Formats: sequence, structure tokens, C-alpha cells
Amino acid sequence: MAAFNRRVDLADGTFRLCRLVASETPPWRFIAEVEGIGHFETESRDLFDALAACRLWLAGHGAVLLVAGAARDVYPSGMMRENGGRMAYRIRHGRRAERADVVDIFAPADPGVIATVAEQKENFEAWIRSLAP
Repeated sequence: MAAFNRRVDLADGTFRLCRLVASETPPWRFIAEVEGIGHFETESRDLFDALAACRLWLAGHGAVLLVAGAARDVYPSGMMRENGGRMAYRIRHGRRAERADVVDIFAPADPGVIATVAEQKENFEAWIRSLAP
């Protein structure tokens, strides 16, 4: 299991540290603990899905997790998901993703790049459409 401490921004303008624990091999288990919010644990088809579930849980508490996997322009390919979903592409509309665009979904991220789970999915779908001839 890999463990990280990442920032969680709260609706009142304060922040807390979130302890994340993620499996490194299947089954893909994920745990998040945030003081004052609680404990979240899931097992999912990949770590990107587990992270999305955690983000939804945090959103219900008015909190946002500041990791690359929550950025509007980050999304894994099918092959990345088959390999656990720990890595994803930073996508740019009208341009295919390349190896240089790969990011760790648990890397820290700035608040200005974060999107909701739905916004991130919509951006990914728009990116797919942008690649059509």
C-alpha cells in the first residue's frame, strides 16, 4: 500500500490534510482519512474510480481534494485503467495524449485546476470529440 498526505480545501476557506492509502496491486483498495470529516474506504475496478468515489464523498462534506487526478484536464486511457488507473494523461483539446502528458493521479495539484467529477468527465468527452477529423 502506498500512503500520501494531500491537502483538502474546505468550503469555509480553511484546509486540512487528508491521509490517502492506495493499493499497488489488485484488488484496488483506497482509503482516505480527514480530521473533522471522517474515514472513507472503497474497493473499485481501478484507482481512478476509487479516487472519483472519494471526491464525491468529500464534496458531500463541502471539501475538495487537491490531487492531479481531480484536475479538469486529467483522465486515464483504457490501458491505464487496465493497469490500475494510478497514472493518467493531461489532455489538451485537439491534440492526442503522449507519454510526456502522463501524471500520477495522487500528485499534488493547485486549487485552480480542480473540477468536479462530472466536469472532469464532460471535459474528457469533449476532448474525445475534439480529436475527430
